[in-house]
Amino acid sequence: MLHIVQVILDQHNIYRLASNNDEYERFMIHLQYLFRRLEQGKKFRSSDITKKVKDELISEYPESFVVVKEIDEQLKQDFQWEISDEEKLYLIVHIQRIYEKSSKY
Repeated sequence: MLHIVQVILDQHNIYRLASNNDEYERFMIHLQYLFRRLEQGKKFRSSDITKKVKDELISEYPESFVVVKEIDEQLKQDFQWEISDEEKLYLIVHIQRIYEKSSKY
């Protein structure tokens, strides 16, 4: 499962670097917990607040959202898992932090 995410990250030139190592590691740990919850059928319930915040994050960080969208689509295709909006928020934030700590920005 992490390999699937790694392929998507590579396609977007998101790599573990010395400058973003901590953020990258936090993202990988979050993914491990996410996959465990998805395997167990546990989901977060999204609220109206979550939807508003997600819309704002999508507007602010479109590149990070594209990566999350691709991860979500691949997990749906391979495992029939759907990531909740609340989980997508966390993933957008993690990926954006990696972007900001990378030499790309």
